[in-house]
Amino acid sequence: MKTIQLALVLSAISLPVIANAQSSTTGATPPTNESPSTVREAREPRQIDPEAAVVRGFYIEAKVNGGYMITDANVSSRAAGTVAPQAAGQSEKLGGAAGMQLNVGYDITDHVAFELLGGQLFATGRRNDVVRDVGIAYGGIGARVGLDLTDRLDLILSVGAAYAGARNGVEKADTGLAILGGAGIEYYVHVRHFSVGLQISAIAPVDPSRVFVGLSPQIKYTF
Repeated sequence: MKTIQLALVLSAISLPVIANAQSSTTGATPPTNESPSTVREAREPRQIDPEAAVVRGFYIEAKVNGGYMITDANVSSRAAGTVAPQAAGQSEKLGGAAGMQLNVGYDITDHVAFELLGGQLFATGRRNDVVRDVGIAYGGIGARVGLDLTDRLDLILSVGAAYAGARNGVEKADTGLAILGGAGIEYYVHVRHFSVGLQISAIAPVDPSRVFVGLSPQIKYTF
């Protein structure tokens, strides 16, 4: 009987010791003051605000022009005394045209920018005489307005004035004022500082009068 009582006493004493040993081995979860939402935000990747991803400021933009000369230049007043045949004085009969343009500008506000521009345009003639191809080089100033369509997509309207010189490789180059304009869209890609766009562009040298209309894909880098 005494042996049974002694075994019960030893069991009662050993149970708390065993429980304390198990709790010290496993360890307790340290208390935390962080809310579940804070922990979830720490685990999730940080998202960039679309508006903050759109960079404004000093930029360089390159455009490629491709289209058509919809107005033929009347060069009848220049035909006399040139090496071109008299029949060439009726019209240059210009056709397809292609060129490049470089813009360097600054965003004054989120919607308005001013820029310096320069480029060259080559138009292929539809005649078989010496007055056939015309190259137009120009440089000037321009302005553009951007209207927000979405966080990253803008509607772009542009206008400019330039000093242009046209040469057909035979006669003396014609120089004078040229008017530029365009309308299109610009998308700020997910690579910061870069944007791409597409515009319907028009270039119209005043003297002699020619009108080029075409599509202009573009890429822009903003510092």
